[in-house]
Amino acid sequence: MTHSPKKRVPQSPAKRRSQSAATSRAQNLTQGRTKIGPKSDRASTEKADLHKASREIKPRPTKNQPGKHAARSSHLPTHKLRRALRQESLRPSELRDQAFRRVIRSIPKGKVATYGQVAAAAGYPLYHRAVARLLRNDPPNSLPWQRVLGAGGEIKLRLDSALEQRFRLELEGVTFSGKRVNLRLHQHQFRSWEL
Repeated sequence: MTHSPKKRVPQSPAKRRSQSAATSRAQNLTQGRTKIGPKSDRASTEKADLHKASREIKPRPTKNQPGKHAARSSHLPTHKLRRALRQESLRPSELRDQAFRRVIRSIPKGKVATYGQVAAAAGYPLYHRAVARLLRNDPPNSLPWQRVLGAGGEIKLRLDSALEQRFRLELEGVTFSGKRVNLRLHQHQFRSWEL
């Protein structure tokens, strides 16, 4: 048996061009030169790399890692952060309560401070509800509770308690303008070296 040579079938010019383009793309990829479609410039490959890097999955901190709340806060909407802060401020914390007590005791007679000021001076800004909880739950006369007011100098207590707070403040020489304390005259300015 003799082998007959294969006859070559003539190809159309379009088919030859597509085959040569495919082989040149394969050669470019294997040699590290990437061509992305007809536009093969450096900017498009950099853009593709940036897009790929932005889609990478970043590890979230586990329960034991510090900064768990900071990582979570970037993913939560604002209203959920406020709710979490409110719930945290209602939980008792002896360390936080001691700081609040120290700050409240530092307010002199004839001066007043707001719940927010007390919380900020103690190192817990935005924990004004925790200050109110502490004053509500502590035994009476253990702290000068009458010197802590609501925002704007308003007495936030109701009925007899509000009357008693106003009476105690007037005995200390605090003046009122309407239902509010005159904060320009009687607001206490906290200084860090006094605490």
